[in-house]
Amino acid sequence: MRGADARSEQMYDLELKDVELHFGGLVVLNRVSLGVRSGELLALIGPNGAGKTSIFNCISGIYRPSGQIDFLGTSLIGKKPSAIAEMGIGRTFQHAELIPRMNVRENLLVARHNHLKATLAEQWLRLPSARREEAEHLAVVNVVLEMLSLTHLAHLPVGGLPFGIQKIIGFGRALVAEPKVLLMDEPSAGLTQEEREELAYHIDAAKKQLGIPMLWIEHDMEMVAAIADRIHVLDYGRSIGDGPPDEVLDNPEVVRAYLGTTQLTLAGADVAAPQEERVTPV
Repeated sequence: MRGADARSEQMYDLELKDVELHFGGLVVLNRVSLGVRSGELLALIGPNGAGKTSIFNCISGIYRPSGQIDFLGTSLIGKKPSAIAEMGIGRTFQHAELIPRMNVRENLLVARHNHLKATLAEQWLRLPSARREEAEHLAVVNVVLEMLSLTHLAHLPVGGLPFGIQKIIGFGRALVAEPKVLLMDEPSAGLTQEEREELAYHIDAAKKQLGIPMLWIEHDMEMVAAIADRIHVLDYGRSIGDGPPDEVLDNPEVVRAYLGTTQLTLAGADVAAPQEERVTPV
């Protein structure tokens, strides 16, 4: 039984094995292997140019690397981005890409498009099946609004809300799509310390309540240390650390990767502004 338990603990919902990505003579990813399991928040850190966003682009089907990328037992290599999104891989970006004139609830409803079953004719005629489906979508949206403490803002146009609230709405829109795994690309970028703390609270609460595996690119080491279950570190496209936050942030090789580009304070200070993309010649 212990052997079976050990194998179960190693099962990943999303797993990369020996992933390599080359642009001409430049190595962007060098045999990267990592995985994230149900209910886990895995932070992906490293100096800018280390290959973090390239990993997201490989998972999303934008780039086509060599190696293996498996999602719930199915290979993602060679699949189109639209097909990968339909499989349940959600993604947030640094910019929320909300529709300013729509209110908060409407912006979240937009994210339900992959779950629409009623035809345009059925919706236009307001057939019972279409009305039932609409009620189901609204129910999902209302649950997320409540989870993120946005219910009192649901009727307000997004464009008039503070930037920090818009970031939470963008996170909510990703949740409304009901992803099976969520990729978050620096969701705290541009936020104040207070706004980051509020966003971190909601990310942690959503992870615990929904159990969605989350892979999270982040430069704020204080946030990472506070809520990440595990950290994977990249430098020049290669993995240099993986484990619990306290162990990884004390790793001398991880500290060296930041020195000279950003001052990493192990007690938990923000990492400084991004650097240019760094790649390794072949």
